Amino acid sequence: MISKLLILEEKDSWSEILTSNLSETNFRFALYRASTREECLETLSDQSIDVILLNINPGDTSGFNLLKELTKIFPDIPFIVLSTQNNDVIGIQAIRAGAQDFIPLVELDARRLSRSIRYAMLRSKSQNQLREEVRELARNKKYFLEVQKLAKFGNWEMDIVTNAMKWSDEVFRIFGFTPNSISPSLSNYLDSVHPLDKERVDTFFEETTRDGKVHRMQHRILVAGKTIKTIALQAKVNYDETEQKIVLIGGLQDISDLRFISLESF
Repeated sequence: MISKLLILEEKDSWSEILTSNLSETNFRFALYRASTREECLETLSDQSIDVILLNINPGDTSGFNLLKELTKIFPDIPFIVLSTQNNDVIGIQAIRAGAQDFIPLVELDARRLSRSIRYAMLRSKSQNQLREEVRELARNKKYFLEVQKLAKFGNWEMDIVTNAMKWSDEVFRIFGFTPNSISPSLSNYLDSVHPLDKERVDTFFEETTRDGKVHRMQHRILVAGKTIKTIALQAKVNYDETEQKIVLIGGLQDISDLRFISLESF
C-alpha cells in the first residue's frame, strides 16, 4: 500500500531530504508538497492524505497556529513536525498543539523517518477508533435517554450506607424535578411518596437491602403536593466493583396512564 504524505514548507529543502531518506527504505510513499495554507487545503480536498509533515522553526508562531488550525479541521490525519533546530521547546509545543511526533534535522535518517510515519499512522488510527467509540457511546446514551423519556421509565442507584441516590434524568422528571437540580437521597424519594403508601415503601427498601433478590412493588407519589402518580418500582442489591461497595440498583416507571387505561377498559 502506498502512503500519501504531504509536506507543508516554504522551500524545497525538506522535500528533497524526505524523498532521499524514504527512498532508502522499503516504505512505499507518494510525496505531495504545499508551500502555503491555501495550497495545503487544496491538496487535502483532492487527495486522501495519510500524514502531514509541517516544518516549524524557533519563533515561528504562525507555524504553531497553523498546526492547531489544521488539527481541528482534519482531526483524523496525523501530523509530524519537522525543524532545523533540535529544540525541546519546539517538540513540547508541537505535541501540545496536536502533532504525533517531532523530528529535528540532526536526528533525521531513513529509519527514524519511516518509523515515525508508521507509528503516527498507527497512533492516529487508534485515536480515531477511540473517538468513534466515544461518539457511539454518546449516541447510544442519547437514544437510551429518549427511550426512557418516551416510556416514562428511569433508573437509579442508592448507597445503602449513606442512602445517597443517583437518578437518571427521567426519574427527576417523574418526581417533578428539573434533572440534576438536587442531590437526591432516599429521604427525597420518601418525601414524595403518598402518605398512605409511605410505610410500605419504607419497608420495601429495608427488605431489598437484606438479600440479592429482585423486589417489585407499586405505589403512589405526590408531585408538587397535588398531582398523584402511580409508580412501578423494582430494585435489587448489587456490588459495584469500580467503587468496591454495595449499592441498591433499580428502575421505576410512571404507570399512571397505563392504570387509567386499564380502569377505563372495564
